Amino acid sequence: MSDLTMCALAVDRRGVRVAKHFNLCHPAVLKMVRLIIDKCNERGIESCICGHAASDTRIVEKLIDY
Repeated sequence: MSDLTMCALAVDRRGVRVAKHFNLCHPAVLKMVRLIIDKCNERGIESCICGHAASDTRIVEKLIDY
């Protein structure tokens, strides 16, 4: 999810000047993740989250509803 966020927002989370704009909970990122999960569910493909996003309860709580 971090790589998707970096690409979608054109922000490098390690970039000194732009890291403050890196947001895993950005509505555009969450919508893309929702679309991916929906497609996986339609095809019976299990999806999961790992890395930094999996340790953030705000994100996990949102994704559980998907």
